[in-house]
Amino acid sequence: MKINIDILSGRLNNKITADTEAGDFLINGKKKQIDVNDFTNRLLGIILSWKEKMIGPELLDGESYCVTITDGEETASFYGKNSFPDNYDEFVLLIREVMNK
Repeated sequence: MKINIDILSGRLNNKITADTEAGDFLINGKKKQIDVNDFTNRLLGIILSWKEKMIGPELLDGESYCVTITDGEETASFYGKNSFPDNYDEFVLLIREVMNK
């Protein structure tokens, strides 16, 4: 399974790639020593209840996120701009946790 996460905001501006098959975890192109399977399981627990697309009111400045999960030939994508799932703060906390390792 491969996971790509792009976050653009005042809070987070990062690109994260997790590959469970290779055991690789990259943040902004730099390899991190993270338990990829643990991260993936926690992330899936957060995002699987998300709608595929959440768009809020148009603002010149704002926050957007895109999470793409590829497992074999199947792909699931979640995108939001200025509108967030109820548990988005859990997602932000998880991302911050792995960035600080």
